[in-house]
Amino acid sequence: MHATAAGIGALATAGLLGCLFAAHQIVPEVPFPAFVVTDLIIRLAPGAVATAGIERLGEWARPILRWIGALIVILAGGGLTALAAALRTRLAAWARAAGLAAGAFLLTAAVRTTVGPDLPMGPAPWAALLASYAAWASAVVWATERIGEGGSLADPSKATMPRRRFMVGFATAALGLAAGGFGLGRRWRPMPPAAPLADLPAASPSLTATPATADLAAAAATPASPASTSTAAAPASSTPVLAPPAATPGPAPSDFVPAARTRPNITPLLDFFVVNIGAEYPRIDLARWRLEVKGLVERPLALTFEELLALPRVDIYGTLECISNEVGGRLIGTTLFSAARMADVLRLARPQGDVAEVVMYAADRYSESMPFDKAMHEDTLLVYGMDGRILQPEHGYPLRVYNPNHYGMKGPKWLTRLELVAEPHTGYWVRLGWDKEAIVKTTSVIDGAGAIRVQDGVARIGGIAFAGWRGIQAVEVQIDGGEFRPAVLDRPLSHLTWVRWRYDWHNPPPGDHTIAVRAVDGNGEEQTPQPAPPHPDGASGWHKVHVTIG
Repeated sequence: MHATAAGIGALATAGLLGCLFAAHQIVPEVPFPAFVVTDLIIRLAPGAVATAGIERLGEWARPILRWIGALIVILAGGGLTALAAALRTRLAAWARAAGLAAGAFLLTAAVRTTVGPDLPMGPAPWAALLASYAAWASAVVWATERIGEGGSLADPSKATMPRRRFMVGFATAALGLAAGGFGLGRRWRPMPPAAPLADLPAASPSLTATPATADLAAAAATPASPASTSTAAAPASSTPVLAPPAATPGPAPSDFVPAARTRPNITPLLDFFVVNIGAEYPRIDLARWRLEVKGLVERPLALTFEELLALPRVDIYGTLECISNEVGGRLIGTTLFSAARMADVLRLARPQGDVAEVVMYAADRYSESMPFDKAMHEDTLLVYGMDGRILQPEHGYPLRVYNPNHYGMKGPKWLTRLELVAEPHTGYWVRLGWDKEAIVKTTSVIDGAGAIRVQDGVARIGGIAFAGWRGIQAVEVQIDGGEFRPAVLDRPLSHLTWVRWRYDWHNPPPGDHTIAVRAVDGNGEEQTPQPAPPHPDGASGWHKVHVTIG
């Protein structure tokens, strides 16, 4: 009997998940139990397990964990229903339903508030979740009663409907709810404004509401870097808008001709890599969002998005690389960042005492830190725009940190708080065994190996090279283990970006060949040939490809 009850519970839970998924997509504050369980798995996983999962599964790790989370919830629903059926002689049907609903709600709430997004939630989402659990619990208790699993119909022969027919009908209804809910949820996903910066008027709300505004002129005193433009916003509007850059950042166009299939200098936003620690990215209500600045400061702050826009703006091209990027991998991209300097915000708060680090906290409960002097560097940015657009949710809307010369783990997305502290902070990935400094290693990549063709006796090979602040002095190509020969370099878009390169291989002989590339950074240091995996401080080694010249 209890096996049938477990089946009823599992089917009903699948239907519940479909409904809650749709509700979560329409109103993100409504918790989705499968994602709550997924977040719990992620937080409980030992560092070695998390690292192995990232290295072996890559971008599939999160979808797989989501399905595991959903399966756990479905199995738990079945188990709880079987337990309730086992108590049929001790508890009335209403008591079992109330116990199931309350137990599921309290468990979900406890886990969600511990490991879920660190965002304010009003009573309405919790009420919606409790009502959903109440409906689910009532359904499973009613179904087990109806089919003769307990209560007044403990004798299956007294059931009003043959068991098989009832189970088929119940399964059809539950799975229909699941399919309909997931289908609706996938279609309905409200997004924040994605207006192109160039299409928006040059206006920004005034700062008269905050006591910190008197310091804005002083905060703007930091000089801009040579490859960036800085624009002070004008007061006017109640809607957050971004003006186009005052001037086109970056160098003048060059006559460099890239090899076929070399990636574009600017990564399309749809192709820009996305890595985060949770089951999904936080979806933030801008009206309630604030950037808090606290700790060793004279004046704690809680800045609105509009107040950030009123700070002097920086538009600069930058390259961002994930520490999990393999040699030759795609977890690296270059875009135009539109931002305020972190130093400008910190000056408003008036740091005091012996500040060692600035700790950055994010809505997904991620945290990282950087030395105070790095936080005050003019290149360290609080980014609200990428590629000429307001940040998209997956890229950290409404605010992320760009921490140049370091891997992406040192620049949290969905930023909510900056805290100035006197002692070093151990960040999320550092606790799991990754390097605290996370300084980018020199890397060079061969793009489009499969597209190498001989034209007029020349095979053109190309790609990108990157070394953070150190810059790239030279790129060299080796054919079949022979001598390294220099490649031609494009001009970088800024001192924070990769550089594209091209090597013209004259009169290549037909057959199979191995091509390797290495870079020399701006300090004259050659890229190490020693292979190393991404964990713990980033991958290294020369990128090699095998090609066939026909």
